[in-house]
Amino acid sequence: MGCYFNIYSFGSSFEHIFPKSVEYSEKNLEEALKKVESMQANLGGTEILKPLTHILSQTCISNQPRQVFVFTDGEVSTPKK
Repeated sequence: MGCYFNIYSFGSSFEHIFPKSVEYSEKNLEEALKKVESMQANLGGTEILKPLTHILSQTCISNQPRQVFVFTDGEVSTPKK
């Protein structure tokens, strides 16, 4: 299929499912879904800067656009950063 993905959860800290983005496959999707189903909203405040900085520091995959979708409660802890 030729597309890549990763999923992050964030709060006062952040976690990612894979060490780096992985190519879409049924196996990778199943692994991601299992991990997403066990995620809890327990990482503290809504500090979005650290995970975004981490994501944007990752090496781009050749010929692939970088797209970031952010789902949040909207209560960013440090909005001026």
